[in-house]
Formats: sequence, structure tokens, C-alpha cells
Amino acid sequence: MYELTPMSWAHELSATQAALVSAALRHLDDARTLLAASPVQAAYLAGYGPECARKAALARWPDRDEGVRNRAIGHRFDQPSETALQWFCDLDPLASRYTLLDWRASEPVLNEWREDIRYGRSDSVTVRKARRLLDAAERLTTATVAQLWADGRIDSLGSLVEVKA
Repeated sequence: MYELTPMSWAHELSATQAALVSAALRHLDDARTLLAASPVQAAYLAGYGPECARKAALARWPDRDEGVRNRAIGHRFDQPSETALQWFCDLDPLASRYTLLDWRASEPVLNEWREDIRYGRSDSVTVRKARRLLDAAERLTTATVAQLWADGRIDSLGSLVEVKA
């Protein structure tokens, strides 16, 4: 008689990658909460969702090296970040399973995001612009996290989004 056991895959997310997925989902949730009251903060947080998601989708590196890779890719979606990401994707056969490159072409609003947006005047980002950025960020992040989950790389989404008291 055969016994069915859960399948485990050698490419489970590292602790750093799981933290990046958790951060991506948390940033989007926080951005949605802040949208009406603080569009600048909502836009600022929204940009971190897809950034964290695409870094999490890259193959596991030794924990001591993941920070180096993440800093090389950076926060933005501009050409230097894309060049670094392309290099890491070329080294990672698993990355080809995911759509991680050239997100600015599929979601042009990402061209307007920079991590220093938080320093802008309170009226520098409208609710409409923040919503467009947040919607794009949610599409990209959700698609990437769903692919990671479908591949069995994420055991449980609940553990990534729960807030511990």
C-alpha cells in the first residue's frame, strides 16, 4: 500500500525570501489602508511590494549573500536595477519560471516610483496617482506570490501575513 506524503521541493524559500514575501504583502496592505489619508505614504509603500516580491522569486542563496544580491538589484525599477536583476536571472534557471523583468513596460506607472517619494510635499502625490501605483503594484506582487505558491515554494500564505501580537 502506498502512503501519500506531502511533496517537498528543494527550492523552498529561505528565511530571507519568506520575509521579503511577507514584507511585500504587508506593504501593499498598509498602502491600501493609507490611500485616502496619506497618498504620498501609500505610493511610497506600494512600490516596495513588487520590489520585494521579485527579489523573493530569485533562487535561494546562502543567507549571508542574499543581502548583497538584494542591494545590487536595489529598490527601483530603472535600468541599473533591471541590468542587475537580468544578471541574477541569467544565473538562476528557476527565475525563468517567473516574469520578473521589465515591469515598467507592463506597468508604466512604475516609472514614477522612487524610494525617495516619501520626502515629497504632502500634495505631491494625488489619491488617483497613488491608487494607480498601488493597483499596478498589487497586480505584479499578487501574480508573483501566486506563482511562488503554485510552485510549492510557499508553504502557507497565512503565516506570511499574520500579525503576531
